[in-house]
Amino acid sequence: MEETILIVDDEKDICEVLDISLSDLGYKVYTAGDGEEALQVFEKMRPSIVLTDIRMPGMDGIELLRRIKGHHPDTEVIMITGHGDIDLAIKSLKLEAADFITKPINDELLEIALKRARERISSRQKIREYTENLERLVREQSERLVKAERLIAVGQAAEGLSSAMKNITKDIEGGLTYFNELPCLVCIYNRDYEVVAANELYKKRIGDRVGHKSWEIYGLKQGEKRNSPAVRTFETGKGQRSREIILDAHGREIPVIVHTAPIRNKDNETELVIEISADVMEVSPL
Repeated sequence: MEETILIVDDEKDICEVLDISLSDLGYKVYTAGDGEEALQVFEKMRPSIVLTDIRMPGMDGIELLRRIKGHHPDTEVIMITGHGDIDLAIKSLKLEAADFITKPINDELLEIALKRARERISSRQKIREYTENLERLVREQSERLVKAERLIAVGQAAEGLSSAMKNITKDIEGGLTYFNELPCLVCIYNRDYEVVAANELYKKRIGDRVGHKSWEIYGLKQGEKRNSPAVRTFETGKGQRSREIILDAHGREIPVIVHTAPIRNKDNETELVIEISADVMEVSPL
C-alpha cells in the first residue's frame, strides 16, 4: 500500500525538493506552507506521516504536532529542526514525535527517520490485528463455553430429576406440570417404551404422542429401536446423552441434544425413563 506523507514548511524550495525526493522513494506527497494549511490538508488526506519544520510563522511545528497527536495519535510526525533548536527537538520527542532531523536535510538520515516511522506504524497495526484476533478468539471461546454450560445443565437436570421424581409414578401428568416452564422438551416413557406423559412444550412442538413408541418419535422402525435413547436407558439402566433427530407434529425434523435418566422403583429397577431434549437451533445462538 502506498505510504502517504505531508510536508509542512514555510520555505517553498524545501517543500519542492522534499516532494521530489520522497516521490522518488514511492511516497504519495502532499505539501503545506504553514500550520493552519497543514491541518486542513491533514483532515482531508489523512497522511500516515507528517514531516514538519519546527519554526514557522503563526502556528509552529510544536503546536502542529500537539494538534495532530491530540486527535490522531497513530499519525507519525517527524520534526525538521535547525542546529540551535535542540531544546525544541527534545520537547517534540516528549510530545510523541517519531524523530527529528536537522537542516540542511541529509537524505540518508531522512530515510532512516522515515523507516523508523514506518516501523512504528507497522508495529501498531500488528498489535491491533493481534488484539482483534485475540478478542475474536475470546468471544468464540466464550460462546462455546456458554453453549457447553447449557448442555451440561440439561444433562444435570435429567440426572437430578430422576431421583426427585421417584414418586410421580402414581401421578405422572401431575408431576410433569412442574416442567412446563422448562425451555426443553420433556417426556416420560414406561417399560413398554411408550410415551406416558409430556410437558406443554413437548406437546406443542411434537404433538400428542402418548401411547407412541419411543423409536417412532425419532422416525425409526421397530427393528431400529435400540437406536432410541429411551430403549438404551431401559436396557442399560444408565442415562444417555446423544444428538438425535425428532419429528415434530408436522413430520419436520428437529435436531436435538437428548439426555435421558432412569427413574427407579423401590427395588431399584428402572420403572420409567425421563427424557429431556434441547433444540440445537435454540442452543447454538448462545
